[in-house]
Amino acid sequence: MEMGGSERTVTRLLTHTDREQFKIHVACLTSGRLSQEMQTMGFPIYPLLEGGIYTKYGLHNILYLRKIIKEHDIALIVTYHEASDFYGLLVSKICGVPVVTNRRDMGFKTKRQHAIAYRLCGRYFNGVVSVCDAVKNAVIAYKWFPKDETFPKITIYNGINLVEYDTQKKEGLTRESIGIGSRGPIIGIVANLRKIKGVVYLIEAASLIVKQYAEAQFVIIGHDMGEKIILDALIKERNLTKNVHFLKHRLDVVDLISLFDVAVLSSLSEGFSNVLLEYMASEKPVVAT
Repeated sequence: MEMGGSERTVTRLLTHTDREQFKIHVACLTSGRLSQEMQTMGFPIYPLLEGGIYTKYGLHNILYLRKIIKEHDIALIVTYHEASDFYGLLVSKICGVPVVTNRRDMGFKTKRQHAIAYRLCGRYFNGVVSVCDAVKNAVIAYKWFPKDETFPKITIYNGINLVEYDTQKKEGLTRESIGIGSRGPIIGIVANLRKIKGVVYLIEAASLIVKQYAEAQFVIIGHDMGEKIILDALIKERNLTKNVHFLKHRLDVVDLISLFDVAVLSSLSEGFSNVLLEYMASEKPVVAT
């Protein structure tokens, strides 16, 4: 599984945590690049079984987490997203350890049963950390967490390391090296290919733009999460095969952004977009929903 915004945020958080003061243990519901990077950095990693919390896999995970908490004298549980929220809340009550949840989005993928569970159980968390005030206000409006001042609600924005960004194009990376000719502006987007990212609307816009700027090039960088087959069909229908380029998942995103003339965010919903920060750090003009 490729890392999205939340996974990158966790990576940055752990990278900059004072390991002299804090001993961090990472339990992953879905293994992938996050767990691999954490292992490389020397953090203890505990893979959990995939499956619903009310299944035999869920029972195994709860007992396993309880064992980890007791063995390592864990003082605080920090959770990200729905599944880990409810595992963390349940284990915190079993072990008597405080739990803090992180809210990263506006709830676009929250299922009805999760929304009901938050309304019933949100008050039993010890606090919520939101990625921006809009997300914090949303989860309070949904009545997922108490709005009174006694319940801790903290906003911690995403951040990036500006040292990684340079407005100059990187040596060795050229338009030709990524399969794009020397002519026409590059309009680029960095987004995993799933419906919520709205890449389909970028392609619809591209079909209008090429009528006036026939050599305009559109670069799409991201891991396919089931949407590419739909996008390919639309590109073919709009006669854009020579204008739209998929670069899949790349590790040199910072370098690729340096080639953009215009950067795009076409999402239907975001919390606090990491990629917008990356665009701005690269000093690119941005068109965003």
